[in-house]
Amino acid sequence: MNRFPKVKKYYTLNTERELEIVDNNIVDKLNELISSLDNNKEVYLTTRGDNRGNLEIHNEFFTSEYIKSFFGVGLKSKSAIKIPRNEEFEHTIVEEKTQVVSELKKVIEYCNERIDKKPESHNIQGRVSDSFIESLDNYSVEELNKWKIFFLSFLHNDGSLNEFKSSSPFLSLTQGWKKYRTARNFSLWRNKYGRGIIYLYALSKHDNNYFVTKEFTKKLKEFDIVWYEDNHKEIMLLNGMFPHYLLGIFEVTKTSTPKFILNPELYKLLENSEEFDFRGGLSINQDNFLEMAQKLGYKRFFYTYGNGSTFITDINGDNIGETISIV
Repeated sequence: MNRFPKVKKYYTLNTERELEIVDNNIVDKLNELISSLDNNKEVYLTTRGDNRGNLEIHNEFFTSEYIKSFFGVGLKSKSAIKIPRNEEFEHTIVEEKTQVVSELKKVIEYCNERIDKKPESHNIQGRVSDSFIESLDNYSVEELNKWKIFFLSFLHNDGSLNEFKSSSPFLSLTQGWKKYRTARNFSLWRNKYGRGIIYLYALSKHDNNYFVTKEFTKKLKEFDIVWYEDNHKEIMLLNGMFPHYLLGIFEVTKTSTPKFILNPELYKLLENSEEFDFRGGLSINQDNFLEMAQKLGYKRFFYTYGNGSTFITDINGDNIGETISIV
């Protein structure tokens, strides 16, 4: 717990959906929960730094009205805001083999271009071989889709292809004992507002929609590609955060942590001394989900079924597609 930021004031949303200061006994229970999750071998307790892009969105984020919608919807990847311009960047399952091979080859071409353009000083080596590309026709459609999501994660991890960055289906999280410091650095880097945001998220290892970058880098070595070290202990989360596992949000500056806003459903759980279900998450009231999602600017949303399949659709419920599962 000595790595947890020293927070000036803790808040949640009350029944009128206004920010309200949290009592110390609830803070103590929160600290116990965070310590427990940090030591739970079945959970990645993760953070993500953010500065909300432009001034209008940045200032609006700290209002209770925005926070209310945010805890009902969660944080989504850029693919939910900006519809990808190129089909090869879509992350839904393609059933037609010819189509998925064509899209996959294009994605791999982008990956090789990113490797080739790295400065010598970065010590990046290798490329996806022509022999592997030629062998794609021998794979099943399911295997081809798996390779596509893998190489899309490569483009996300590289982060320098602008046309992909604006529509990536992934969110970057960080784990490990430096996660708060790392997230703070990202939230305040090139931040002209002087304050940023850190999301605190409990990711169950039983989820099937994330890449651990350390393992991803090992996989690249099978292609004789020497890639960057995973200095930030990154996790690439597909589609985005469910509100069910979002514990709360820090407001941070360069010198302090003025505020932590506790997910109101987690507040209720702690108030009643109930146990947090790290697999199932919190019980979130999403009766007004579409209204909240539109308020936050999302054009698409995703949902899961009990069998673990995840589907994505536009805000009107059209163009439904099953997203490629990572495992």
